[in-house]
Amino acid sequence: MFSCIICLDTLKGPVALPCGHVFCYGCIERIVTTIKPFTSQHCCPSCRRPYTISTVDPSMVPDHLQPYIFAPIRRLYLDLSPSPPPANSEASTSQHRAPVPVPSETDTVKAENLALRAHVEMWKRRAEVHSAANLGLVNLAKMARDYAVNLKHERDVMEREMRELRRRLGEDAGSVFDIADIACCSC
Repeated sequence: MFSCIICLDTLKGPVALPCGHVFCYGCIERIVTTIKPFTSQHCCPSCRRPYTISTVDPSMVPDHLQPYIFAPIRRLYLDLSPSPPPANSEASTSQHRAPVPVPSETDTVKAENLALRAHVEMWKRRAEVHSAANLGLVNLAKMARDYAVNLKHERDVMEREMRELRRRLGEDAGSVFDIADIACCSC
């Protein structure tokens, strides 16, 4: 049987995280609610991959994108009951119908595993796109900061030059006034 790695018991209300690990619903709920202060960002207890528990309002998502929106914690429906024995009734053999194959527990787990792997790959691609976008924003912020530093340096240089020019202008104006004062006094 399947067991939860948190409580080490048989899965009760199994749920899957975006990374594909399966736990009891109660165990994941207990982990999420015990973290103080409350945060929407958590890590998988098994692989430490981050996941968020915030959900998106489906009415805010365009119709063509809604099939791609998944809940971060998805409930799984595992058939843990034993397979029923094949029926050997004469009615089924007289009509020559092929018996309906009952998926075994292994087949069910394989199908769920494939579905979870597909979801993981999709989320990996989304994470790569988001990380590339974030990297672009970080680079843009660095460029803006460097540009602001350069502008500040240019401003400081211009202010020094302006003070120097004002000082020179003041000295030149003072010498002109001194000559004019001397000329007035001699009159």
